[in-house]
Amino acid sequence: MNCSAIRPSQANVCQEMLSECDLDLDLKNDRYHTYDGTMDSKYQPVRYSMTYPATELHIAKARSAPTEIWMETKDMFERLHRPFISSQLHSLQWVYNILDKNREKCNEVDRIVVEDPDPKTGFLIVPDLKWDGKDMKQLNLCVLINRRDLPTVRHLNADHLELLENIFNKSSKEVSAKYGVPEKQLRMYFHYPPSHYHLHVHITSTYFGQGCNTERAILLTDVIENIKLKSSFYADRTMSLPLRVGHKLHKIFENE
Repeated sequence: MNCSAIRPSQANVCQEMLSECDLDLDLKNDRYHTYDGTMDSKYQPVRYSMTYPATELHIAKARSAPTEIWMETKDMFERLHRPFISSQLHSLQWVYNILDKNREKCNEVDRIVVEDPDPKTGFLIVPDLKWDGKDMKQLNLCVLINRRDLPTVRHLNADHLELLENIFNKSSKEVSAKYGVPEKQLRMYFHYPPSHYHLHVHITSTYFGQGCNTERAILLTDVIENIKLKSSFYADRTMSLPLRVGHKLHKIFENE
């Protein structure tokens, strides 16, 4: 049950559940919080997450809605998508809290598992909030680059190859060593469009299938090789753009 997009009757159940739970704060970062706790047996089995206060984008993401696959040309990106990206950059504070190691606002800093401090080619890796950190078949990590000027794969070119190759080489070795997962069983990929507009790479076990949808995921190794073929490969090409019906970006494209 996701409490950011529920009907009034469900809201009452959520409120009742929360009032009867013994919760301890696990992680906090901006509006995102994760709690550990116990729940009365009458609510079992259940898993729920709560984002408060939820923005319009949080609610749209949580609602059940079909996905449409649009073909985004270079022109469409420049006219429609790029302005939308600019309007969303204010929502990246939770990313900057981690990069700045702001422990007052973000105890997720203490979960950093790999870090390269180089301002141009460096990054840090944190576990995805949905992973319990125990089941290696469900391994789910996020690579956040130190640079703050690259929102998506559309913005990458040959000038960024050193960054991308550093992420691939260092992440695969250090994640494999830390978690005991063979390098060839690590899947490293971007999403397009991403869930947030600060360039990041997902690392999951090849056992784990969630999030690697063919219409949205682009392997890091493919991005590197394509940019080697042509520096402006992702800036120039027409790209598949899966959009959930009702999402703000979908409305922008639909009203074009």
